[in-house]
Amino acid sequence: MALARLARHCRGSVERFDVRYGRSNFALIERLFPDTPPEVSVRRLFSLARAAGCTCLSVEKILPEGAIAEENSELARLFPGCRMGGLLRLSFWRRPRETDDDNIGSNGALAGYALCKLDILPNNISLEKVGRKVRRQWHVFEAVFERSPYPHNYSVCAKPYRIRVLQKEYWILGVMYCQQNGLNKSCAQVALRTLGMLHAGEDNDVPYNHLNGLATDGKPLGHQLGKDLSAVEIMRALTGLGLQFDAFDYTLLQSPALTSKLDGLEKIFGKHGRKFDSVKARHFLSQYIETQISEIADRTLPKEIALKTFPVDQLPDAHHQKLLGELYAWTDSQTMDIRNLFENPESIWRGRLDHPYQKYLYAGVESGTGALLGFHYNDDAKNSVVQHHIVPVFGHTFNQDTWVPRAEQSYFSAGAALRFLVSDSWLSSFIIHDDNFGANYCLPKLFLKPQQVDYVLALRRPGIKYSGLVAEALAAELFLEIVRGLKIESNAWLQRLLGQIDKTKLTLNLVFRTIAVSRKELALHYQEMKDWEGKSEAPWLPKLITQNLPEMVWLIEISVHELFPINKRKIAEIVLDATSLPDETHHPDLKILQYARFPSAYILWMPGSSAQNHSLIHFPSNLESHTPVFQFPTVEH
Repeated sequence: MALARLARHCRGSVERFDVRYGRSNFALIERLFPDTPPEVSVRRLFSLARAAGCTCLSVEKILPEGAIAEENSELARLFPGCRMGGLLRLSFWRRPRETDDDNIGSNGALAGYALCKLDILPNNISLEKVGRKVRRQWHVFEAVFERSPYPHNYSVCAKPYRIRVLQKEYWILGVMYCQQNGLNKSCAQVALRTLGMLHAGEDNDVPYNHLNGLATDGKPLGHQLGKDLSAVEIMRALTGLGLQFDAFDYTLLQSPALTSKLDGLEKIFGKHGRKFDSVKARHFLSQYIETQISEIADRTLPKEIALKTFPVDQLPDAHHQKLLGELYAWTDSQTMDIRNLFENPESIWRGRLDHPYQKYLYAGVESGTGALLGFHYNDDAKNSVVQHHIVPVFGHTFNQDTWVPRAEQSYFSAGAALRFLVSDSWLSSFIIHDDNFGANYCLPKLFLKPQQVDYVLALRRPGIKYSGLVAEALAAELFLEIVRGLKIESNAWLQRLLGQIDKTKLTLNLVFRTIAVSRKELALHYQEMKDWEGKSEAPWLPKLITQNLPEMVWLIEISVHELFPINKRKIAEIVLDATSLPDETHHPDLKILQYARFPSAYILWMPGSSAQNHSLIHFPSNLESHTPVFQFPTVEH
């Protein structure tokens, strides 16, 4: 389809502006957008340009093409008489331009672009109904800026976007920012488009009418104008885009519909002298969501739902079976497959604190797929009005000098030693877009309190069957199993690694970093890998090691405190099959293990071996010390 950012410009409409430090961006913004109060997000564009050292701004009036043309049609249908009043393409350059010819710079000169759109509502549309204060309102339809120049900001989700300025095309690497207009798109739709565009093909777009159709299952959008999409509708849209994800929904405990169902069941069963523990039932429902028995994206519903006796002593009659079945069915319609919901009454609900949203966000971000974070807040002085918001998360900062990892293990473990530390212990902030404020903001890791978070949707790379948190826990079990048979011999780094194991407590004073990588990416990593002494593997070994791997694997890198944060290096790694579910009947499941690499040796578990006899094969490696951690290759055009 046609892409809005490649649209033709209107002849004679190009203007150039000097935006060097010392010039007033405020005055320029008021000149470019004179008929409406400038949005905060527009000002943010100029702040990002100033931070990137831009000296020149090019402004073009362009024609509506692609997703913008489709949005205009959708708005005209939803709000007869609504029209587009202006469309500008802004491009920010690090080097000034002298002429308007095609040769306006190189890829390195372009720091960012934005498409700014003016929508005008007719007088017969109530502003209160659509939640707007003015009839003429500019918004940033889309924008891409290169990542922050700060060396400790990581955005592995970034991808290259093609943009036209005048008659020439350029490439820019970043994450697309989009802003809601309060009409056909809210914060949910723009966050979905941000993630959708990260995974769309080079010449594909994700228009809002398509997103709305996926989210509402083809129903007209008009029934929820001015309202945000629910978590279920967002999951439906992600599924429709062909994206896999891990869903962690913290909202079920607060659902009014669930409260009504549970209260009704408690009264009915009480009349028959039967106990129905609605509080316990509510906790079980939340536990099911948070431990993610299955995802809506790849659920397999049974033909008949088996009714269990929990939380009722026994079911009095068929009428009550039907009522309980309705509760199950309602739960499924709101969330996911419920076939295992009530099968473990001995379990206890672990809640938000035991399922920190930050870890689920990190799992999506570190593997380069991104995540969505939904939260709520009170927007009045009496805290009586609750508002909901959602932001896309696509990067993080890294503080190599943070005190927390050491202190957490030494001071605050309260006698219960941590099994291992995760690399997100050095994470200070997540990098997000907030459509209300603009692009590329840092959200401090602990800013949102757990009780404010509604849900996290962490995207998976295609073909992956289980989450990175599961892979991490499996790797810890397998590590302890493997090192029992390791021969330390004379390798100093292997001795240092194994010296971090507390054998009495079975705890690891180690750092684990978990990333989803493809077979091809891992082979390239091994080809380029060198240890501290400059040694590398034989040229044929990376291909031999990786050629029979599944298409996607979990790479769990293992390091120590003094090595990982400063040097970004690792001592060992464990590689797991990410395309098959682990066997929960065997702990640890050696069949999921592809191999492990330690200084001087690879450890392989051959197919057909049993977990009981521990048939682990040692294969020599030229790498005798620590090596660089995995980094996704930079995409260049």
